[in-house]
Amino acid sequence: MSKIILLIGFTFFIHSAFAQSFFKALPKKQHVVTTNLRFSPTVTATDSTFFAFRPEANIAALSVPSFQAMAGAGFGVQNITYNFLTQRYYCNYSINAVMFAGGNIAPSVPTPTLTYAIMIGALNNMVMAGAGINGGKAQFIVSIGILFNN
Repeated sequence: MSKIILLIGFTFFIHSAFAQSFFKALPKKQHVVTTNLRFSPTVTATDSTFFAFRPEANIAALSVPSFQAMAGAGFGVQNITYNFLTQRYYCNYSINAVMFAGGNIAPSVPTPTLTYAIMIGALNNMVMAGAGINGGKAQFIVSIGILFNN
């Protein structure tokens, strides 16, 4: 009986987490149409630059000086602009907390590692750089990331 209750609770948690906007794509913004009795209707855009708390994933990362290949995921605060012509979001810059998993590129003894990092993203969060800690050692990390905004 406890397994059934646990399964129902877990299913409810997954459904409620997906229903929130954290994991979903951001909704498209609408134009505002204003009319004036003397002039024809004009279309103006609503405020299109805002901050959002969003997830992100890093598909490839390299740490220096230990030369570890990593991949990871995290979350961060992003400064996002909506482009009304392309109807897509563009991340101007972001600050992310990321956890990486990876290992040495050419080790004598392979050792999987976990690295915790603070990353700064630019160019629609495609290029990210920051500082990380792996086993008490500080590292510089450069990565390529992807967004979940569109």
